Amino acid sequence: MNAETFNSLYPVGTPVLAYPDVRPEGRPDATRLVTRTRSVAQVLGGHTDVVWVDGYGSCIALTHVDVVSEDEWAKAQLADTVAEQGALPMPSGPLRVQALRVKPAEVTALSSEELAERIDFLERNALPELHRTIEHHQAGKQRWRERAEKAEAERDALQQRLHDAAMAKVWTNEDGKKFVFAEDIAPALYGIKPEGGGSR
Repeated sequence: MNAETFNSLYPVGTPVLAYPDVRPEGRPDATRLVTRTRSVAQVLGGHTDVVWVDGYGSCIALTHVDVVSEDEWAKAQLADTVAEQGALPMPSGPLRVQALRVKPAEVTALSSEELAERIDFLERNALPELHRTIEHHQAGKQRWRERAEKAEAERDALQQRLHDAAMAKVWTNEDGKKFVFAEDIAPALYGIKPEGGGSR
């Protein structure tokens, strides 16, 4: 299918299965993206019809893009989740199964109702846990941010003390040699105000 025909049939946002490298017919372990188009199809270099998809930086040849229905797309997405996690938790209600192990190929056999029920269960149980994890990480980031701000403040204070030390009065003896008194430089190094306001 060429880009013009693709664009006439499928709007941006169409659910697709995309294969960035090779199709599964050529290699069973080919990378598969369960995604949606994010651009209109175009002719690249005057010879290859391509389209851009969500979650992938480069364009993909239309020969490596399969348009699917919303149900097929949802099942493929669930199959990928199962493949990553190795198990799909199940409600104890009508299905009466706990922590049922499902192979990705078996997900495609699920009815829309079963699929919707499983996704609903995951949303009710996984999302709160995900929110707690996010809040935990955000709190950790805030603690590190506060530590970084404190370290920066200490660094700035040290830089100011070094600057003040460098600005201490320089004396010249009768031989023309320059020197400083320890009592002139010490307050700046220790971060204290010199006695008598710092003047001689």
